[in-house]
Amino acid sequence: MAQVENYQVPAHPSGLEMRTQINAIILALIGDNAGPTEPPETYPGMMWGDTTSNTLKRRTNANDGWITIGPIDDFLGDVKTLVSQANDLANTKVAKAGDTMTGRLTMGTDGEAGRGEIAIKRYGDGTAMYIRGPDTNATGIEFVNNAYNSIVMRIEDDGSLRFNGRIRNEVEFWDSDYNGYSARVGQGYVKLARWDGGGYVDFARARDQDYRWRIQYDVNADYLLFLSNGGQPLYFASDGNIHSGGRGWVWDQINNAINNANNRAPNGANCNYNSGLAEIANVETGNPASDFGNPWVMIGLRVTTSSDINRIWPRGVYLRNS
Repeated sequence: MAQVENYQVPAHPSGLEMRTQINAIILALIGDNAGPTEPPETYPGMMWGDTTSNTLKRRTNANDGWITIGPIDDFLGDVKTLVSQANDLANTKVAKAGDTMTGRLTMGTDGEAGRGEIAIKRYGDGTAMYIRGPDTNATGIEFVNNAYNSIVMRIEDDGSLRFNGRIRNEVEFWDSDYNGYSARVGQGYVKLARWDGGGYVDFARARDQDYRWRIQYDVNADYLLFLSNGGQPLYFASDGNIHSGGRGWVWDQINNAINNANNRAPNGANCNYNSGLAEIANVETGNPASDFGNPWVMIGLRVTTSSDINRIWPRGVYLRNS
């Protein structure tokens, strides 16, 4: 224990007195002014070994109190304990880069202002998109654009995936749906599926309704089919032919029409006849009627005149059947 009443050496001391006072001041400084009570003279920043509480203290810069540093014998003991605890705690945490985490990571707290959020930046200019929890009116995860003014995608808690945009790459939907479909678009109005006979697209009025119209690829016949539910199918063959369930193959009908047309006279041709020139009985008052025995057309008249009467003979030819 070493304390002094005064840290100033009196003026004009004798050699022995100076030596005695300087030694006492040095011992007080070396011993941290240890004693059961605070030193009688205090200065900012001075040390005091409080032997009553067995703690080392430091005087405030305002010289108006003491700050406890720690035990006299090991004043850094608490610091070392805290450092050790900090190291132990740090070893349980994930490093900012290159570390691996296992288990569940929870971000955010309850309430609107406490939802979790991650900013994912692009290399270079720092442009970011954000992944965050939704507000109280939705569930799942939201993907927010860089301007932070639009939710571009949401994965809901029930697994539904919603886009505020379009899919720009090849996408495969494969999961069972109503009536055995693999995928659906627009609340079920367009449905996609595949069976052993090939893939098809169905058009319906509602999600759980069977198809009204179907477009199907028939892998066995290599046909593209258009089907109505309850109607006749329409087939498109790989050779360009078309088959109607109500009319047959289109090219067969066209070929028949062409063949029939080839057996007909072209437009503007003269009609063939099947006889030589024939005349019907002359026309005069009181002469009985007379007919040709076959269908005929009139091609002219023969007229004679006399003083008492005019006579007219219609002239014609018989027609051919074909």
